[in-house]
Amino acid sequence: MEVCLQCHLETTSRLLPHALQRFNRGPFSYVPGQPLADFRLSFDMAPGKNAGFEVADAGYRLRQSACFLKSAGRLRCTTCHDPHDIPRGESAAAHYNAACQSCHKVLAPARVEHAAGANCVACHMPKRRTGDAVHIVMTDHKIVRVKPAGDLLAEKAETHESPATSYRGEVVPYLPPAPAPNSDDLLYGALAQITDRSNLGAGLNRLATLIGRLHPVQAGFYAGLGEGFRSAGDMPRAMTWLEEAARRAPNSEIVQLELGNALMESQQWARAEAAFRTAAKLRPDDAAAWGLLGWVLWQQDRTAEAKSDLEKAIELNPDAAEMHNYLASVLLGSGDAPGAERQFRAALAIDPGVAEWQTNLAMLLASRGQLAEGREHFERGIRLDPAYVPARLNYARALANLNDFDGAEQQVKAVLALDPKLAPAHELWGSVLSVKGDSAGAKRELTIALSFNPNSGRAHYELGVVLSQSGDSAGAIEHFKMAARDADPNISASANEMLRRLRRP
Repeated sequence: MEVCLQCHLETTSRLLPHALQRFNRGPFSYVPGQPLADFRLSFDMAPGKNAGFEVADAGYRLRQSACFLKSAGRLRCTTCHDPHDIPRGESAAAHYNAACQSCHKVLAPARVEHAAGANCVACHMPKRRTGDAVHIVMTDHKIVRVKPAGDLLAEKAETHESPATSYRGEVVPYLPPAPAPNSDDLLYGALAQITDRSNLGAGLNRLATLIGRLHPVQAGFYAGLGEGFRSAGDMPRAMTWLEEAARRAPNSEIVQLELGNALMESQQWARAEAAFRTAAKLRPDDAAAWGLLGWVLWQQDRTAEAKSDLEKAIELNPDAAEMHNYLASVLLGSGDAPGAERQFRAALAIDPGVAEWQTNLAMLLASRGQLAEGREHFERGIRLDPAYVPARLNYARALANLNDFDGAEQQVKAVLALDPKLAPAHELWGSVLSVKGDSAGAKRELTIALSFNPNSGRAHYELGVVLSQSGDSAGAIEHFKMAARDADPNISASANEMLRRLRRP
């Protein structure tokens, strides 16, 4: 049966993880006849937490059936069908009825419901709509005594993976059901807690303790612990464990990429560059290594090298959407707006579901005066991720430029509901309120903006304008003086002009 389970056993397709491949095995190294647990370990949610029905859980559901549990291992996938010759249409009912009656022949006529020609599977293994791909209907392989109530084919709403919908709790062993004491299985069990953040806090402590006790040779456990601390935002400890993994596996491109990503997040650009260069040397055909190298070079103002390496990444993998987005940012920063637009569009053609990329294109279009299309992409970004602050804040700026001050104010309020201390949002709201004639509101928001960022020349200038309009020339002059020191020449020039006007006799 395990030869079937290698593909048809997922306890869930959602973040958990449902399985971890052993570090000493390659992705295609499983050989029929071997115990599946020698190749990978399977995991599940805590008992009673996994009631879903999904596309690839035929093996999982079958193993829940009383028929399977009471068969002492005799009921297998091939008991009911030959995977190389699946019956269809009318012949399928007769075939599966015969399979059921090979065990239940005595019981079959005993109930009134079992009329001649009855379809066993229709009641005991009904078709249902899957929860992870809601436009698919499949046969439920959990053999039940009584057909579940309700419309099993009713339309379902999609559930998107997010911190609010993801499973949080213990990740328990499924196959094998219990790890042997002092074995690698304990380490894999601890690693499973943190891989998808399902049980992050407990998992970090558990894995660190086990590593200290068992001293595993596989670098993957050290790298996994480092990635866990990275997920928890503890970058110093993440770096410690990832560096240990790299020491133990200096020829592992994966470990070098993980270390490079952690260094990149910590803005240690030169060290990240070294890690990505090592990864690219180990795997010269890996687009990710070249693309990430290009990105950290761009952060170090090495534009030509960055552009070259990102172009190499895209040549190696034209479908690497993130690399198109990175290259677009490099091109935009070096003054090639048309080239940047092409690359932003290329990224979205591959993966239109990233709010950040929709926002990037929207901002570029808005800056070039293509406000109608820019507005469309801002709204797409917000629909994809209503909590993505840059989309809402930059959309508010674009709406203000279109003189849609009510729309701009609506977006700014949404931003401040997400991040009440964001100075640029208070600053923008103050400017909008000033245009709308609400001097008191404008003064309030600009003052708040300066409390969070006292060096904002723009906020000082805007507050100076509000104060001068309300007759407080002395207060206005103080803020214009501050604005005149701003590094932005436009703000400085405007502030100096206002100072000249206010100082005239």
